[in-house]
Amino acid sequence: MAVLTAASPLAQAQVGNATITTVQNGSTIDVSVFIQRLGQTAWNMGTSSFVFNYNASAMTFDSVQVKGPWDASTTALYGPMLSALYGNGTAQSVETDNVTTGSGNDVPVNVNLVATLRFSITNRTASTNITWNAGYSAFHDATGALVNVTMTNPSDDPLPIQLSSFVASVAGGGHAALNWTTVSEINNYGFGVQKAVNNATAFQDISGGFIAGNGTTTVKHNYSYVDTAYAAGNVYRLKQLGLDGTANFSAAVAPLGVTSVAAPNAYSLSQNYPNPFNPTTHISYVTTKEGPVTLRIYDILGREVATLVNENRKPGQHTERFDGSKVASGMYVFVLRSSEGQRSNRMILSK
Repeated sequence: MAVLTAASPLAQAQVGNATITTVQNGSTIDVSVFIQRLGQTAWNMGTSSFVFNYNASAMTFDSVQVKGPWDASTTALYGPMLSALYGNGTAQSVETDNVTTGSGNDVPVNVNLVATLRFSITNRTASTNITWNAGYSAFHDATGALVNVTMTNPSDDPLPIQLSSFVASVAGGGHAALNWTTVSEINNYGFGVQKAVNNATAFQDISGGFIAGNGTTTVKHNYSYVDTAYAAGNVYRLKQLGLDGTANFSAAVAPLGVTSVAAPNAYSLSQNYPNPFNPTTHISYVTTKEGPVTLRIYDILGREVATLVNENRKPGQHTERFDGSKVASGMYVFVLRSSEGQRSNRMILSK
């Protein structure tokens, strides 16, 4: 991954890191811009320009879809933002307004979302790569002084997934049903489902919200997840995880409407992923009724080697992690049992 440094005196210490992540959603690309503080010395963001280049012959800028805590809302930590066009339509920026110095304006040490901008793809045969524009990008503190921020470009590798849809709907019983479809995947380890209380708060991983992906494939795949702890105002996004440890984020969605479907309606057990594996793998299954559930691992002689689940489960899709570091290589059988019946599958641990 290439890195650039904003123009600044050579002796000035690096105080921050700015990164871009991209994710393709069918005919659109969402570009998320993040910043984080480096080191122990606190500093406050002032008027700054987050500028990056794009191929105007392949994509057109649509709008700012999601903003971080620097949004122009009553709860914003920073001043209002705007988007601007540079370089005769070949670069796009996010501009942060000047702010008053104060403890609430401190750039955090954790990676912090600035904004997510959406582009429409107009030419699929041309490059849709996004890079920082070092000539226009400038980062200042609240006093107006230029600060040294390193800009990290995203990988030039193909986008990891192509989402054709990602929708959420309110279901009965305080549930939110999320459904998404991929038309292709590259080294896709899986998806983590994230939730925020509302548009003004940070996203958090949902415990047990990991859905295994399908590696590299050009076959369409449908995914679903049911959040049984939905509250009015909640928004969701997907955290796509690559086999190399990289992460990309989808645009956020808010559940719309009310559906009579409270949970998936097919009791099932999916093939583990990855398979073969070493030493960990994930097993996903769907229940349609609340009640006791067990998920156990057996060797080929029928001896139980692990119990992943032995408790009550609500309706919905669930994913469990199996760590085979303490057992020998070979074939294993995983068995799901509940009042809805028994399902089983085989998997291979290869060390």
